[in-house]
Amino acid sequence: MNYFYVSNLIKVKNVCTIFFILLISFSVCNSQTNVRADSLCKKFLNKCQYDSALFYAEEVAALIRGTVGENSIQYAHALDNLVVSHFYLGNYKKAKYYALKETTLLETLKATDNSNYIHALENASIVCRKYGTDEEALGLIKKAESVAAKIYSSDKMAYAKILNSYAAVYTDMGSSANDEVFLKQAEAYYKKAENIYKENNNSGGRQAEIVNRSDLASYYNNIGNSPLAESTFLEMVSDCETLYEKTHPYYASALNNLAVFYFNRGNYKQAEKYLNDAVTIYNSGAFANTIQAATCISNQGALYNEMGNYELAAKLILSVKERMENAHMKQHPSYAIILNNQAAVYMSEEYYASIEKKNKKNLLNSGKLFLKADSIIEGNCILPNQDVYGIMMNTALWYKMSGDTALSIKIMLDQTQENHISMHAISMITKMGVSGLLPKQVDPDVH
Repeated sequence: MNYFYVSNLIKVKNVCTIFFILLISFSVCNSQTNVRADSLCKKFLNKCQYDSALFYAEEVAALIRGTVGENSIQYAHALDNLVVSHFYLGNYKKAKYYALKETTLLETLKATDNSNYIHALENASIVCRKYGTDEEALGLIKKAESVAAKIYSSDKMAYAKILNSYAAVYTDMGSSANDEVFLKQAEAYYKKAENIYKENNNSGGRQAEIVNRSDLASYYNNIGNSPLAESTFLEMVSDCETLYEKTHPYYASALNNLAVFYFNRGNYKQAEKYLNDAVTIYNSGAFANTIQAATCISNQGALYNEMGNYELAAKLILSVKERMENAHMKQHPSYAIILNNQAAVYMSEEYYASIEKKNKKNLLNSGKLFLKADSIIEGNCILPNQDVYGIMMNTALWYKMSGDTALSIKIMLDQTQENHISMHAISMITKMGVSGLLPKQVDPDVH
């Protein structure tokens, strides 16, 4: 009846691919105060306390601006801290501003023949993907690949990572427009990256290969190759179990991905099993308050909503909502998805309730939540946007239930036209997103 999100960044009943938090921080000047602020920024990033990290990232930038000046390598490094902090807070518009400012500054300083510049371009491409400017993201990753070809060997993991980013951009572009040409290009880049990772079969290479393979599984799902998607997701669970402990968050992410695949296929029993295992891991470790944990628990709520257990679904989603509020992430797109899911539970419960148990307050509250979710995402991403699309389709259903059929139909038609998707395709095809890896810590001494 309604579209219910199962991922923090993507479409209806989507999968959250393994998303490893790889942070960037710099020591940008010799002053003790500056070093301390930068150290605290890194500390809070590692602890996933992004609001505190942003505070110190802004302090570092201000200190450098007042001493060394903006036209310096040190300030470019400080901008990178701002990019990472804003990105993980979900402030994609601000992250994009600082990411492009960083790359422009490095170009102005002619500091473009080193790995720092490549990392900055990769960051900027990832941020642009999240913001919704895919063409801009493609241009940035093309530039990164061009520079990397001169610096890295074509068989090194750093180069494979760029190929993965290339594939991710083409996946987004192909999925949003149902363009087979882009999707085929994505597959080719994923496989090129996979070959390089296999040749670098150490712990770091295996970790990167798992991310790439998980993205490839999402790609197979998007093109409708469910058997290959399932086998690949199963391989990811097995690989993570071998490479990490069963209590590791990467293993929990792999379980979540497999669970959402089964959820999309209507195999709720299997989905429940894997989601329960994943949530148990997240809740028992240091990652309990991360976006990944919130996504997994929200997926669990989505499952129970679909199974008709609205009371449990509402309880789970409310707990996640409170976690994100306590983490000061009320403007994050993931928070908007949780609001959408909460509204969807209210609307489903009202729709299926017997006449004597119907409550107009539930319907009113769901409408308010849909509109709030829409405003959060529109403030962080440009249109057309698939998250906005799903929320607006739910809003259209809400108007239908509220008695305004004409407006409901208008919203549905406008959204399908803007997003280049047919109504039939939406009901039949569930698309998954791919990871958005930020580059590893860069070397502040590279100029």
